[in-house]
Amino acid sequence: MGVNCFLTPFQPDKWETEKSDLVIDPSELENALIEKWPDTTIYSEDDRTSELLLWNFNHKGHGGLINLMGDGQIVSFMIDVYLFDFIQWYRSYIPDKYPIFFSCDCYDESYFLQINESTKESDLEQHVSR
Repeated sequence: MGVNCFLTPFQPDKWETEKSDLVIDPSELENALIEKWPDTTIYSEDDRTSELLLWNFNHKGHGGLINLMGDGQIVSFMIDVYLFDFIQWYRSYIPDKYPIFFSCDCYDESYFLQINESTKESDLEQHVSR
């Protein structure tokens, strides 16, 4: 069974009280993804359920399905440490005024990692291997 991971603009342990005005435009995100990673496969609306955008990320021979959830704020995916490049790119894609937090559903909501430009792959690996 896989581990679901999330990138959110608010602390995962405060999801009931903290809100964000971030709304990601799925068509702009799609264009940016394809520009950065031309091998990205974008799934049509017919292949989605509640996702605003669903894509298969393939980088360095690794990857998987990633989706922009229906609220336009949260990105979710199954864990793969090779997604570090995507996570760092996503941090740079989102305006700096919005924090980005990484969390996994296998841990308590209070266990998360804030992603910033100085986050290293080893930070992410250490976080998920706890």
